[in-house]
Amino acid sequence: KTNTATGCKNTDDVIVTVNSERPATPNVSVIPPTCTTATGTVTVTSPVGADYEYSKDGGVNYQSNPSFTFPASTSYSILVRRISTGCSSLSPRTGTIGTQPTNCGGAIYTYTQGFYGSTGSGCTPLAGPIKGAVAVVKYALDNRDGILGNSTGQIYLGKSGASITINYADAAKLVAIMPGGGTAGKLGNNYNLSALSFYPPLKNGRIDNVLLSQTITLALNVSIAGNSLKSFVLKPGYLTTINRAGSSCTAGPATCATGGKYSSLKLTNNNTLMNLLNGKTVADLLKMASDALGGTLPAGVSYADINNAVDVINNSFDEGRYFVGYFATQQTLCSTLAVARQADIQHIDQLKVAEFNNVKVTELTVSTYPNPFTDRVKFNFVSPVSGKASLDVYNLMGQKVANVYNGYLQAGRSQMIEYTPTDVKGTLIYTLRVGDKQVNGKVIHVK
Repeated sequence: KTNTATGCKNTDDVIVTVNSERPATPNVSVIPPTCTTATGTVTVTSPVGADYEYSKDGGVNYQSNPSFTFPASTSYSILVRRISTGCSSLSPRTGTIGTQPTNCGGAIYTYTQGFYGSTGSGCTPLAGPIKGAVAVVKYALDNRDGILGNSTGQIYLGKSGASITINYADAAKLVAIMPGGGTAGKLGNNYNLSALSFYPPLKNGRIDNVLLSQTITLALNVSIAGNSLKSFVLKPGYLTTINRAGSSCTAGPATCATGGKYSSLKLTNNNTLMNLLNGKTVADLLKMASDALGGTLPAGVSYADINNAVDVINNSFDEGRYFVGYFATQQTLCSTLAVARQADIQHIDQLKVAEFNNVKVTELTVSTYPNPFTDRVKFNFVSPVSGKASLDVYNLMGQKVANVYNGYLQAGRSQMIEYTPTDVKGTLIYTLRVGDKQVNGKVIHVK
């Protein structure tokens, strides 16, 4: 049916011609504002092509580029016009661009429970490098009462009858029973580390309640002096961070060109839990985990749900990382965001647009999460070449225990595979092969 005023055929009339002259309402993708850019981007994904042009001002002006920027916290409206007919969409695509992130700042420092059971050294925002997990535990405990240097800090989790108390003097004892594993659950008594008879349940000398070990880890992480972890705001989507540029504890954020690697993890798949945590802070998550150890669970939330959320925070800023943003889809490698748009990277004031526009995958890469792991581990890998790929896992005797992946891998496109060992534990060696390329690594099963 033709509109007599404009001469254009309307696609939403009851009678529609097969070759309609008027484009449909456009579909768009939205990239929200970043820490360093107070604008977001809206890109038309359909209809696209040489016969279409786009407008963000109600049809006053059109352009061939389907992308537009909008200030944070504003609404957007996009129209599409078919060039050959001069007819525009009857209805624009509208929405809100989103607000600028509130978690902007310097590096945030966390460590995994595996670190707190090791002899490795760590970085801190104020004291710089600290040698040994015991020293890092003492440093965190020492700050629990807000006074560094008095050696009297304490962690208390749970509630009377289902609690644990860890004192500054217990640092070495704690490291000896970390990392933990087993089933997440409520504490069965009041525990402390003053004597073996008061220890929490152990299995093979390690804490046998993964929620307990993960919550202890989070309590230590938020207590690192100068850390902003406690006030970090939780939101839906994939929490994405980038590593430091180099080994220096004071190094700025890496870039794609300087070895930048992303951690991109979803806090939880439980919508009830996410609704409870949305807009809250890591301090609120720590309290929820402590309450769970004491036997108090929100309706519709399991011990495992809370443990997984705590685990994500402990891993996301491991060894000092910079916040990138929350994204609707997982950002697996630096090139993923680079292809999408330069503005996806946060905190990187010195970054040049050129570093993002021409990034290509140049090496076969594998990342693992979590590592060490208690029940399952995720492999993310990407290849510079297309071809048949296989990911195999071996024990330390060189015996293959599993073929985790066997299929075709497209160059530059990341692949994520989850692996749950059945009857093996300890250190496992993985080998990824794509064509004539190969990369090896190890994961640690601590169950």
